[in-house]
Amino acid sequence: MGKEPIKTIPNPAGQGRPLLSDEQYEAWLKEIRPWLEMACSLYGSCVKAGIEPKYDSILEKYKLNDWFSKKVDAYRASFGESINEALARETLRILNRAKKGDVLEREEIDVLKHMSDKHRTAQPFFVTRTETAQVDDSKIGKILDTIESTNYDEVAREARKQMVAANKPLQDQKQTGADNNIPPEQPTDQTPSGTVKPQVQSYP
Repeated sequence: MGKEPIKTIPNPAGQGRPLLSDEQYEAWLKEIRPWLEMACSLYGSCVKAGIEPKYDSILEKYKLNDWFSKKVDAYRASFGESINEALARETLRILNRAKKGDVLEREEIDVLKHMSDKHRTAQPFFVTRTETAQVDDSKIGKILDTIESTNYDEVAREARKQMVAANKPLQDQKQTGADNNIPPEQPTDQTPSGTVKPQVQSYP
């Protein structure tokens, strides 16, 4: 079919080369459908159908998101839908056995585990989820505004001041002066026995 004449329609603009007709796209779609239904990509389907030289034209049509792209997507989705249907039927069969009180085989339990974990309709019941707090977009905007308006140079200067104050060294205990908070050493008196009697510092 790839060697048949290309079906076209006159260009609505009245000039330029003719446009590909929907009939032509229908013909190409029929050729690639078997491969699309096997979940191949659009390009892979064209290659397998032997119409790879037409891929660019087919891709441009697909990008229009019209009837053609909808059919392509439907054919490709049919693969997953078929798998879903088969697993759903098997799951229902196993559930019917469980309802009758039959002992389930290990493989049947594995099917139930798989479906409860993977199937989107079962997720509200079985999937462990981490709750995420929803943040109001307006609040996010306010936070960003606050960050942008922050003077980080001023923050850095204040931080350095606090670090200097925290690490300020103690004055030498032998120093004296008005700014010294440590009392100076006092001379000691010698007692008659020769022992040193410490001088007691009195405070007002």
